[in-house]
Amino acid sequence: MSALILWRAEFRERGELYQTISILSARFDEPFHDSRLSPQMLGIPVGASVASGGTVLVWDGAKGIPIQEAHARQAAGELDFTTIQKLLADHKGGRSQGRTPSSDAGLGAWDIAVSADDPVLWSEFVRRFVRAFRLTQEQAEKAWDIHRTCRANAVAHLRERRSELEAVASKLAAISSSKGADADPRRAEPLEEQRRLRVPVARLFEERLRPQLVALLTPRQKEEAIQEESAKPGSTGIHRILGTADHDRAIRQAESGERPR
Repeated sequence: MSALILWRAEFRERGELYQTISILSARFDEPFHDSRLSPQMLGIPVGASVASGGTVLVWDGAKGIPIQEAHARQAAGELDFTTIQKLLADHKGGRSQGRTPSSDAGLGAWDIAVSADDPVLWSEFVRRFVRAFRLTQEQAEKAWDIHRTCRANAVAHLRERRSELEAVASKLAAISSSKGADADPRRAEPLEEQRRLRVPVARLFEERLRPQLVALLTPRQKEEAIQEESAKPGSTGIHRILGTADHDRAIRQAESGERPR
């Protein structure tokens, strides 16, 4: 006997069904239920503004914290504001949940050089990776496990070097306050110091996160992603993510008519 479905929602990507959520039962206003809805229950993302006693705070996933503390922890790689930033951008751009993602939602224009040393951007990279290669639910779960492990290691490194990173950020902030800051030669030294401090983070991305994600893919998933990218002039994100050898191998398979499994 089939269950009575109270509510059902289907989620599609490029017209293809990838997830169905069905609620079979629900209970409300029971004595054991909490009397108040917490931000965790509502799914409030990290970085969202919350009000407490007339004071505006920033949600860190567990509690509201002062705005300055939130920005400092974000700069140190402890807080990831990617989700709230995407929600705000979608709202501003007139995009809502359930609509087909815009063309820039894939990996075609993704700049690995920018995201490699910034773990705050890694979650968006993984999100796009899952969509671009159409990962199965099992693959996606493994992808997020890989992300959590790599990001934890990156954050641990940034915490160790926090005082040095904050000192560099202060130097850059002081220079940025003057006119023509972008062309100021004084920026070169602190920028190089910042890059040096973040090299281990970039190495985690290039040597662990990216290759471990690619290792999840089947040959067919690689070929299909490459074929989609080839239809978009100037799009090279898939090529850079797979690596030249892997990318070229998939291209040869496609051209020879060999069907990958």
